Amino acid sequence: MFVNIELNDRLSVLNTHGVVRILGNNGDPIPVPTEEMDSIRKILQTRVEFNPFPYFTEGKEVVIIRGPLEGVSGRILQVRGIYRLILSVDLIKRSVSVEVDIRDIELA
Repeated sequence: MFVNIELNDRLSVLNTHGVVRILGNNGDPIPVPTEEMDSIRKILQTRVEFNPFPYFTEGKEVVIIRGPLEGVSGRILQVRGIYRLILSVDLIKRSVSVEVDIRDIELA
């Protein structure tokens, strides 16, 4: 749920059934940029089919959950295209990189 409120109105939002917290940094709410909200509205208005997708960024720790490397942990070095990641996997104080499908990992 998104809300557009003044800071002093946040208690009424937090008292709303189902609301757990307001996202932010160190307890301070951070506004979602207008451009991002406009994009979300446009997707919803067009009724185009969409699915939630994990937000993976470079440096995040992940675990491979499918395929021949299932169970291997690593760190995202590079996001390559829409569905490919380069992971760094530490092995005996060495690092190797492997390209994996983004659908085969989850955040550690």
